[in-house]
Amino acid sequence: MTDTTARIDPSADTPSGVQVETLIDGVALMRFPAYRDQRGVLVAFDHLQGLPFELRRVFYVLEVPAGAERAGHAVSADCVCLAAHGAFDLHFANGREQGSVRLDDPGAGLHAKGGIYLRASSFVPGSVMVVLASANFADVHYSEHPFFYDAGDGSG
Repeated sequence: MTDTTARIDPSADTPSGVQVETLIDGVALMRFPAYRDQRGVLVAFDHLQGLPFELRRVFYVLEVPAGAERAGHAVSADCVCLAAHGAFDLHFANGREQGSVRLDDPGAGLHAKGGIYLRASSFVPGSVMVVLASANFADVHYSEHPFFYDAGDGSG
């Protein structure tokens, strides 16, 4: 597997549109518009204006003990993972390539298509991971291995 490592610069100014950077097949780093003023920062996620799927589920992970890891599986749903607060490393694999990214900017998230293996680690104390998903929990299938290429054509 090829290893790809990327780093998000939290000081980068987010433009008015969503920026997408493909990291490996099936995985992209997305920078969402951040609206800044004297009251703080607002980041919104709208279908057809940024999210590449219809949003069906939102969940968050918090109070992760030091040294603990989360996820460690592939799911059949598309998802975008974000660090709403704090920072953590997100490792990903599609069955042919792998990589990792440090998420530490609430305006940036990792989009993983269904079948991509994800594992979150190195949580800063107080971190909150938010996951936006394309399917409800009951409709999702889990695997300990990536299955992005199971279709045989690389389309996931």
